Amino acid sequence: MTNNRKTPAPLQVAMVLWLSFLLAIAPTGIVFSLFDPNAVSACLTVPEVSPLAAYSIGFFAFWLLCAGTGLLCVYFLSGGE
Repeated sequence: MTNNRKTPAPLQVAMVLWLSFLLAIAPTGIVFSLFDPNAVSACLTVPEVSPLAAYSIGFFAFWLLCAGTGLLCVYFLSGGE
């Protein structure tokens, strides 16, 4: 049986953002369990940032990556409409 009801776009975006938020937790935990932000910044020529700022930047980067992937998936599944 096919459901012909279309999910509203704002609800689709909210679902993607929430799920990508949950999915971003795992890679953030894995990456920052393996790499210390202070050690990485010592190897690179980047401005000094606090570990909390590095964790926040890393989390938001993973969140954006997961959200972009989810939004592309929703776009392709909707037939490009």
